[in-house]
Amino acid sequence: GGPGPGRGDDGVSGSDEPVARPEAFGSASDDASPAQAPSETDAGVTQPAPERSQVEAIPDTGAPFVPTGSADFAPAGKKAKLDANLAALRVLRNLQTQRRPATPDEQAVLARWAGWGGLPEVFDDDKPEYPTQRDELRGLLTDSEWNEAKRNTLNAHYTDPSVVSALWAAVRDLGFDGGRVLEPGSGSGTFIGFAAPNADMVGVELDSTTAAISRALYPHATIRNESFADSRFPAGSFDAAIGNVPFGDFALQDRVHNPGRKLSIHNHFIKKSLAATKPGGICAVLTSRYTLDSAGQAARKELAEMGDLIGAVRLPTGSHSKTSGTDVIEDILIFRRREPDAEPLTDQGWVKSSKRTINGQSIHVNDYFTAHPGYVLGEMTAEPGQFGSGSLIVKGDKSMADLPGVLEQITQAARTAGIAATPRMAELDELTEGIDRHEGHIGVDFDGNFTQAVGGAA
Repeated sequence: GGPGPGRGDDGVSGSDEPVARPEAFGSASDDASPAQAPSETDAGVTQPAPERSQVEAIPDTGAPFVPTGSADFAPAGKKAKLDANLAALRVLRNLQTQRRPATPDEQAVLARWAGWGGLPEVFDDDKPEYPTQRDELRGLLTDSEWNEAKRNTLNAHYTDPSVVSALWAAVRDLGFDGGRVLEPGSGSGTFIGFAAPNADMVGVELDSTTAAISRALYPHATIRNESFADSRFPAGSFDAAIGNVPFGDFALQDRVHNPGRKLSIHNHFIKKSLAATKPGGICAVLTSRYTLDSAGQAARKELAEMGDLIGAVRLPTGSHSKTSGTDVIEDILIFRRREPDAEPLTDQGWVKSSKRTINGQSIHVNDYFTAHPGYVLGEMTAEPGQFGSGSLIVKGDKSMADLPGVLEQITQAARTAGIAATPRMAELDELTEGIDRHEGHIGVDFDGNFTQAVGGAA
């Protein structure tokens, strides 16, 4: 999942755009290749690293953190991020040792947790940078947490709060009126922090430190410290799904939602999130541009069988560079989960990606953006790539200010066409009580049919 050639699904090579993933997720046991394993009191007093049994020691009785804007979150710059991470870890260890919720001042420190994306030198003893901080970090993490963090240096990145806020506004504009909401790869919880007041958030985060920080920040939410590939949710058990999915050139094993590991991690996460969303529910994600642009259509066809694409917005290159340190291109995709046996409500042209000549370079670009150039926040240009293929660039940093307005155009057009979220169903709450179902669990689906949890799904 680190820098290297991008790849579309079906093994189709893309450009040489660096591959990255914006939320901490993954470990060497997640069936990715080791080279690309994917993997989130007294603030000045360093407590010893806790045993693993203490990771969930923070009570869920505290008040949630209420962010006010980007300044509340990860700072820019490597040194600033490292210092913010160490400060957050000191607070976390004190909370776990004292088994108490965080105070508002402590939450302000925890919220600036940046993950370890772009900080590999911290974990390399042969590097001269940050020797003092490295020694302190060794004392704050267990051996397993150290290894977990080290694996995430290439791919533990976070989402700009302005994008999070705009995406939530779009979900509400489409008729979301409350209910259970899934966030795959939830990181330290930025989407949870900006969630609609009537959203019952369920986040899934593999990195144990990041998951613990998220619990301390948002004790009202459910944070599941596990691989999303292993998460078990009954089909249609969430009113909506939202998040910044991990992306990269690797696949996770999931017997139900990615048999044969044919889907790259970003498309796997979207497919599984769509499956977990109720018919008529909204699934809004940020993902790699390769979800739409890859030459192979297989993944898009799978998504199109489950949901209608309400709209897509392409963000400028490096739109998350301040918070994540990456200069990749991300797309916002907003789906409506289709009712069983229903006909598509929107045009299916987005399934196709065609070659275009841009600045002398031949590059696959999804037909959706050819038909809707105004939904690209900037000018698409290109430059020669390392491996002979062109590298797409979207120039337009100032265009990020246009994101809320562009999303409003998309949601208004959908509402005019009668496409919106279906109202929250009371029976969904009953069906999702005790949502953690063991293998073999017998349940009942929305039509009254008996179901059994097999291979991670009911």
